[in-house]
Amino acid sequence: MEALIFPDKSRKAFLIDEKDMETALKELSLPAHLIDSIMREDRQRAIPHDGLTLILRRFTFEEQLEQHPFIILLRNDFIAIISGKDFLERIKEDFERNSYDCKSSLDVFMSLSLLRLVDEYYRVYDAIEDEIDELEDEVSENPSKIGIDEFRRVRDSLIRFRRALYSFREIASLMLGRGVYEISDNAERIIQEVYEDLVQLMDMVESQRERLADVRDLHLSALSLSLNEIMKKLTAVNVIALPLIIIAGIYGMNLMIPEAKWPYAYPAVLIAMFSIAFLLTLILRRKGWI
Repeated sequence: MEALIFPDKSRKAFLIDEKDMETALKELSLPAHLIDSIMREDRQRAIPHDGLTLILRRFTFEEQLEQHPFIILLRNDFIAIISGKDFLERIKEDFERNSYDCKSSLDVFMSLSLLRLVDEYYRVYDAIEDEIDELEDEVSENPSKIGIDEFRRVRDSLIRFRRALYSFREIASLMLGRGVYEISDNAERIIQEVYEDLVQLMDMVESQRERLADVRDLHLSALSLSLNEIMKKLTAVNVIALPLIIIAGIYGMNLMIPEAKWPYAYPAVLIAMFSIAFLLTLILRRKGWI
């Protein structure tokens, strides 16, 4: 747990690695029920108890969407932020640079942290968009290599991501309406930016959901077209083979052998069969079936 000191020396910001969350919460002397809520709560929510507690989620996207805890504890004399090391390093740099005048008050620093969380959401969105781009390229090049599970995985990630954006937006809306906590004007301006970014992200995610559905439809159409081409080629083979099978069947019947009267009957039948096969192949090729 790292402590950042505000200029007035009376307020602190604690940056806590998510791996040390439970130990750090106990060191902050939080009520047992609040610690339990933080540790077990899966939903994103704001708890206006003895200050403000925000239970949010960070996300990463590799092959699928994965969530990580993001907790803010805002009290009269300190703020504690629980997240991953990489995120904590970024907001520490913001604090040292005094970005958005974040050293002026605890709630401004909280608002800046939420803004940086939204920046991470944009990176997650970009990763999902790149994944959809790759699916679209693969559908165009070789649709048979893609399974329906690929589309289901990305779709589920988009749904979970949109659900998180919606709950985060509702929390930001409550903060703007001062329904959960009284924030300063400077903090309110940053929260307004957070809210607008979340609304934009939700619209962008919805457009990607529609795009993914279009790519999936294109994939199904490509598979259907590929199957039609295969069936066309199989039909062409049957058309070529059918007269040969008929000739071979008749010629192989247990009747009088043609060679008994005409010694060239066998070569003549072979030549006729090859001629028929060649003629049918030529006709089907001109029609584009083979």
